[in-house]
Formats: sequence, structure tokens, C-alpha cells
Amino acid sequence: MRPVLNTIHGRRLAMRLPLAGLFAIEEETGNPAWEALRDLIGGGFRIEHVESVLFHAVRFGSGEDAALDFIERARMGRVPLLRYVGPAVEILAAALTAPERKAGGTAGSSAEGGGTGSGGDPLNRTTCYRTGLAMGLRPQDVDALTLWEFMTAVEAFMSNTPGRMSETEKDEIWDWLKAG
Repeated sequence: MRPVLNTIHGRRLAMRLPLAGLFAIEEETGNPAWEALRDLIGGGFRIEHVESVLFHAVRFGSGEDAALDFIERARMGRVPLLRYVGPAVEILAAALTAPERKAGGTAGSSAEGGGTGSGGDPLNRTTCYRTGLAMGLRPQDVDALTLWEFMTAVEAFMSNTPGRMSETEKDEIWDWLKAG
């Protein structure tokens, strides 16, 4: 996912939400990211939802210092968060949807099916880490991936007939994911 660029209170910030950001939003809001997005669109959100989405998007897009500065300004009232519901919706929607398919290539799998992973388990941190470990990824590797990258890696892993990828296939997928 390319970072979404937004100007917030006169400052241009890059915003990006890998899985670690989605997990953090879930922990802070008490809802899965899909529900947080639904609430933001439908108007049934708390201001903490906007703050959480924007903080983590700035954190992973522009860095920890920019995120802390943003949150300090918001809490001092210098950044009116209600004005930034649109950017919060934009970045969260971008993190939860797969990019468009390109001619001649595959875009992989999106997270359809009501937010469930393999075996009907909810798509959450535990499920993602367990799946990542089965594919040879460390939790830090899973955290760094966007949802689309993670689902593409899972699809590639599962499509292999014997159920395991060769080391060459793992290296190729990992190089592809790192290239973005």
C-alpha cells in the first residue's frame, strides 16, 4: 500500500497502516478495523476512533515523532479531529482493500468473507501470527506487512500442492513484498 498523503493542520504527512497499525487500532477502539471503518462512515464513532486511526497511520507513514507531535496538537485542541474524519476513513479504507488488478498480473486475495481467516477464525493478531509462523515469518515480519501483502503471501503459500513452499519461492515472495 502506498502511503496516503494528507495535510493536517498545515503539515503534510504520509499515512500508512500495516497490520501492526490495524492491530493497534483494534486494541485501542475495542473493535476490529472493519467495524471502526463502518462506524467512521456511518457516524457512530467516538473521537478516539479518529485519533487512533490517524495516530497509527502517521506513526507508520511519517514516523513516531510526527505521530507524537500530531497527538499532542490534537489533545491541546490545535488539531480539530472532527475535521479529519475523511482522511481517517480514506487511510483505513486503503489499508483494508486490495489494490486494483493490473493487466497481466494478479492482485492476490482481498480480505473478503466477513473478516475471517482460515478455518473460520477471526482475522486477528493471533491468527495472523500463527499463519505467518507456518509460512516461516516472524511476528515482526507479519506486523510490517499490509493486509493485502499478508493475504497474498497466504494465498501463495496455500496454493502450493504439497502445502509447503520451497525456499526459493519463499525468497521470491519475500523479495516481492519488500519491493512493495
